[in-house]
Amino acid sequence: MTAKELLRRYEARELLFKNVHLRASDLSYQNLRRICLYGADLTDAKLVGTNLADADLHYANLTGSNRQGWSTKEANLWSTFP
Repeated sequence: MTAKELLRRYEARELLFKNVHLRASDLSYQNLRRICLYGADLTDAKLVGTNLADADLHYANLTGSNRQGWSTKEANLWSTFP
């Protein structure tokens, strides 16, 4: 899945994106509040300034991702890698 496709579907009010592959995607400064990215591959993704409040990131792979200034208030980050 591309970042553009994810954003289009999220804008259409879809929230469930389990096990999606978003390697090296640029999701910087996006509002992704309440999104479910359970098991997502976000390796090397750009998440600078991204709003992930109340998101579900169980088992997401965040290896090498740039998370500077991201918001994860009340997000579920249980068992994310690293």
